[in-house]
Order: sequence, then C-alpha cells, then structure tokens
Amino acid sequence: MPNAHIHGGSRDKEADEAAWEAARGAAVGAVRWGFYSAALGAIGYAISPVYRGLTIQFKV
Repeated sequence: MPNAHIHGGSRDKEADEAAWEAARGAAVGAVRWGFYSAALGAIGYAISPVYRGLTIQFKV
C-alpha cells in the first residue's frame, strides 16, 4: 500500500515552519495574558478587600 504522505518535500518544510510559528504565537499569547492576569490580580488584591477575602478557586 503506497504511503499517502511524501516526506522530504517543500511541503514538509512549510509545515514545520508553520508549526513553529504557531507554537511561538501560543507562547507569546500565554505570556502576554499571564502578565495581564497577574497585573489585574495584584491591582484587585491592593484595592479590594472583597478580592483579598476570596479563596483561590474564585480568583482564577
């Protein structure tokens, strides 16, 4: 039975580049939104006594 996927062609290189670009975008997005959520959490903790009284499952 012949293999449906051809290895070593330019499509593999393009697919690898696309996968790395997607992984990079995911990492950048995770860092960006992690920073935003940490900053908002710090502001909430500093300003709001209600937020300070919440347990972790309600802060996430």
